[in-house]
Amino acid sequence: MVRNKILFSGQSNTFGLGLEVEFRPKYNDDEWLKENGLILPLPREPEDVYYWKKYRWTGLVCKELGYDEINIHDIKNIPIGGDGIQTCWMLQNKDSFSDLMDGVKYVIFEMSGIRWYDEELHGKDSSYPNTALEIIKFLDSPPVFSEDPDGTPEYENYNTKVSQAHNWLMEMEPDIYYQENTRRYLQLKSLYPDVTFLMLKWNEWDSCDKKIKHDLIDLGGIENDAGQILDSVHDILQRKELCIYQSTKAFNGDYKTGEPDHHASSKGHEWVAKRVIKHIRKLEEN
Repeated sequence: MVRNKILFSGQSNTFGLGLEVEFRPKYNDDEWLKENGLILPLPREPEDVYYWKKYRWTGLVCKELGYDEINIHDIKNIPIGGDGIQTCWMLQNKDSFSDLMDGVKYVIFEMSGIRWYDEELHGKDSSYPNTALEIIKFLDSPPVFSEDPDGTPEYENYNTKVSQAHNWLMEMEPDIYYQENTRRYLQLKSLYPDVTFLMLKWNEWDSCDKKIKHDLIDLGGIENDAGQILDSVHDILQRKELCIYQSTKAFNGDYKTGEPDHHASSKGHEWVAKRVIKHIRKLEEN
């Protein structure tokens, strides 16, 4: 079988979120920014897709190496889990992952920390928060109800979500989360022995399993001011000032903004692509 594809599965940096802030005209228009500011999260609009696909690291990698790109986020009507491994694990359990793997030579997971995802909840209602920050905002910012919301379906639904989110925050154990993801990752690898699985550590992601560490993409050993090695993409991009909030007009002018956008800028995506390309070329030389 000819293997000429790379499958990418991850989170927002894998599908290119944030690049719309850098390139869409309205987010660079002085009058629009003065009137609206830039408050995250932004609505995801059809116009954004062009910029995501054109500038994201996944496409740059495939263009340089001559592979076809399969970005899990481009496929319609599939569940996107809390992280790249969970997404592929759910697809495998639904017997639909093997179809995607036809002709795949590499699978690359973007690992970006711990997220809350329950297929029975998030899979049926996209309004559930995922990240710890989203959960905290959800708990701290209740919606506005009518004067007497008690007993209404909307109020009961909100209270149920609050209880579920609070329970997850209280009961979540990082070590168990990482162990479970490691188990899933190794099992996926075992099912596809002719495919090379790689991991890109974007944010904090901890696994003590040596088999996992062997699959981590080399980030180049960049140091901070204290001489410590930076071992995540985000920390390196921040160090190099290659995040959206560090380089775009909206976050560097006299405009109303909320949380800074830590996603990679186009130059950040280029840096990531170069590291991935170098890692793959080294594998192919051996």
